[in-house]
Amino acid sequence: MILLDIALGVMALAMVAAVVRLVTGPTDADRVLAVDFGFIVMVGSIALLAIRRDVSALLDLVLVATLVGFLATVALARLVRGRSPARPGPSPEGPALGAPDARSSEEA
Repeated sequence: MILLDIALGVMALAMVAAVVRLVTGPTDADRVLAVDFGFIVMVGSIALLAIRRDVSALLDLVLVATLVGFLATVALARLVRGRSPARPGPSPEGPALGAPDARSSEEA
């Protein structure tokens, strides 16, 4: 039990670090990372509490929160990517339909 209490204390310190990064983060990407890290710390804390209190229903909550957290991370990453300035180079989706491929011009 003492080890679980120490782990919960470490989780509390990690949450403080996430909040500090959320407040002081100079960019939106830093803030998104802090929110994601804080969510992971919260889910880990709930898992530790489930073990400490021997409540298996909390583990179901951890499972659902993990799935929701993954979807939120993907959505926030797309949001931050949409706000970042456009970088030169090929688009991540690949060449547009009908556009010549760079490899085909080298082979010809």
